[in-house]
Amino acid sequence: MNYQKGLIYNIAKYIVLISISSLPAYSAEENKTTFITKMCMISFNNEMKNNSTKPPLGMASYTCECFQKKLNSGYSINKSQRICKELAKQEFNL
Repeated sequence: MNYQKGLIYNIAKYIVLISISSLPAYSAEENKTTFITKMCMISFNNEMKNNSTKPPLGMASYTCECFQKKLNSGYSINKSQRICKELAKQEFNL
């Protein structure tokens, strides 16, 4: 299990590095927003895959836009996740 966690960590690290290096030349704020959105989408998709759940169309975008807005409003990562997961469940009647 620890080997798997280490492998997943290394893969995630490379995904982050590739994502950053492939971003077009935007402002630092735009890069931050794009990066956070990409990471949110990856996390969302992985969570759905791990739960063997097929999310409704538009749920990933809705959740990650919410997450970005909450972060920009000063909420912590954990609180943003909790709030947006709950709002997405309500929005998509889950």
